[in-house]
Amino acid sequence: MEKKKKILKTAAIAGAAVLLMIAGVALGYFIKSRSDADKLGKVVTVEIMTDEYAYSVVFNTGYGNLGDLLDDEGLIAYNSTQYGRIITAVNGIGEDETKRWNIAADGEPQTEKVDLIDLKDGTTYTLTLDEIPQESEEK
Repeated sequence: MEKKKKILKTAAIAGAAVLLMIAGVALGYFIKSRSDADKLGKVVTVEIMTDEYAYSVVFNTGYGNLGDLLDDEGLIAYNSTQYGRIITAVNGIGEDETKRWNIAADGEPQTEKVDLIDLKDGTTYTLTLDEIPQESEEK
């Protein structure tokens, strides 16, 4: 009888240990899946505007900055500098001597390079091809 109790006690401890291991694995999986969801938790809109063209797309992304998102999606061409990417074309539409690309976040002009614009959930980023103001020649 004593031997049966000892076997039952050992089996109960082993069963509890197995249940704890399963719970630990499940908890680890849950935590990892939550962190993966957080990485893709930023929903942003990118708008591209010119005089003849308008394009808008929504991204669910884990990127930290606008430059990485636009580059990975193939939406920009750029020159790399020590200060970051300088956009030369957006969606195949290039700058010229009279026009340049400007960026706004929710309508607020951005003065930073595209690599320094942090993505924020729910924000609309607008890239607009604008005329470069010409200096007037006064005589």
